[in-house]
Amino acid sequence: MYSNVGFGLLGHAVETVSGKELCTYLKEAIFDPLGLSTAGVNLAVNETPGVAKRYFYGSQKLPDYDSETPAA
Repeated sequence: MYSNVGFGLLGHAVETVSGKELCTYLKEAIFDPLGLSTAGVNLAVNETPGVAKRYFYGSQKLPDYDSETPAA
């Protein structure tokens, strides 16, 4: 079952073992080797071409924001 807390703990574990921030680790270990040049975590919607916009209840656009728990 999906759990924000579970993914947050997984992200913390990855950071602890790798010694890198989660976003950096994912880019270097997964996205880059697979050729996923436009994949990422906490991408700035208004600054990154092709990134899906965030919406609240279907019609209200949300501003860019960073999550304190990017794994979640």
